[in-house]
Amino acid sequence: MPRDPGSLWSPLPESGKQGTGIKTQFIVHSTGDRGSAKAIFGYFSRAAVVVESTFVIGLSPADPTRQMLDSSEVADANLKANTRAISVEVVGAATDPFTDWQISELIRLGRWAGAQHPIPAQICPAWDQPGLGWHVMFGAPGPWTPVAKDCPGKTRIDQLKTIVFPALMAAATPSEDDDMLLIRQPRGDVALILGDRSIPIGNINDYTALTQAGIKVVTVTPDLYNGIIASTGSEG
Repeated sequence: MPRDPGSLWSPLPESGKQGTGIKTQFIVHSTGDRGSAKAIFGYFSRAAVVVESTFVIGLSPADPTRQMLDSSEVADANLKANTRAISVEVVGAATDPFTDWQISELIRLGRWAGAQHPIPAQICPAWDQPGLGWHVMFGAPGPWTPVAKDCPGKTRIDQLKTIVFPALMAAATPSEDDDMLLIRQPRGDVALILGDRSIPIGNINDYTALTQAGIKVVTVTPDLYNGIIASTGSEG
């Protein structure tokens, strides 16, 4: 199960109990205050708090990024996108700009997430389409939040548009070592091949989202399909 080696593994009580999904979106939030990533982890750990995030980024290296759920696990932070989204909380108020550390961590995490999951380096064209986004991108209230809010804030949204997301798009140059494709049998079984891993795709909506993201589909014989699955580390 994907865990970022550059983040401090800090599992929430919900870890391992949320269910998993095919992650096709990377959504950025602000915590709303200047408390530490450690403090935000403590808040999410409370029994009375029923929301959570995959990651939380602190203000500086002295307050390291924490991964609170496996990146394949459902995080209750994005309403209708909970199953498909990796959620990243960034410490600070909506009026605060990202620090240089936070910008570098967002780029690092975005690259890692794109290598581990079928998240294309593009801004989400719609709320249910793959890519990169921010919490209120499609309205507040909207499909990603049930309430009115300004998250992560205008200044931070501008930084995502002009610094973070362009850096992720510029880094997304495919190579022979970054193979990502869908294989399917004539009878319909489908799996996503991501490097040396295979992920069975059983949901038609996930399959549609992946093909719309431009991931190539190859139809293979049952014997070849089974051989590929056997030779990769299946997560299904």
